[in-house]
Amino acid sequence: SERLPLLKDKRKKKVSKIKILFCLFVHVLLLNIVIQSKILKDYGKKYANFYTKTFKQSDPVTKPNIIFILCDDLAYNDVGWAMDDFKGLTPNLDNLKQKSIEFENYYSQHICTPARAALLTGRYPYKTGMQASVILAAEKWGLPLEFKILPQYLNDFNYQSFAVGKWNLGHSHHAQLPQSRGFDEFYGYLTSDEHYYSHLYLNMPFVDFIDG
Repeated sequence: SERLPLLKDKRKKKVSKIKILFCLFVHVLLLNIVIQSKILKDYGKKYANFYTKTFKQSDPVTKPNIIFILCDDLAYNDVGWAMDDFKGLTPNLDNLKQKSIEFENYYSQHICTPARAALLTGRYPYKTGMQASVILAAEKWGLPLEFKILPQYLNDFNYQSFAVGKWNLGHSHHAQLPQSRGFDEFYGYLTSDEHYYSHLYLNMPFVDFIDG
């Protein structure tokens, strides 16, 4: 009977300690949440300021240059840094690779028109109706004009856009041409194939080439 009050007193003290520890834990947890929230908030402000400063429309000097090279029929090892047989044959590409981030897994379409449509719209080709085949010289279809493409988005930030090489997204009327779809200048050919030196379409008696 004499031990019961002692046991009760010890239990009360133990419970009090647990309550204190629990309160301290909650306090530290809440304090940590507040600190983390402030850090994230400050980081968000810094990032927003950086984004605004970098892409400020009135200050073109701060904008980074964007260069994208899309190569038809280029296999994974068809460059100098990837295969000993081609070592030294692509010095400019090798130099770009050394100064850049390399993505080893990249997925694209296997033929011209769908690949270009996906790149410029950011949509799967079946979303734009461009998944079926390549646009040939006598065909009138093309990338639907309802879809805004990459250079048109860049124009919103006062970029100038230039395309060099192959278009293959429509050529039957002026609205389908690259200069009507956001590019300031285009140097290259509009159809699916041409001779590199004569610029003849599939060795047929007409030239496919635009400069400007």
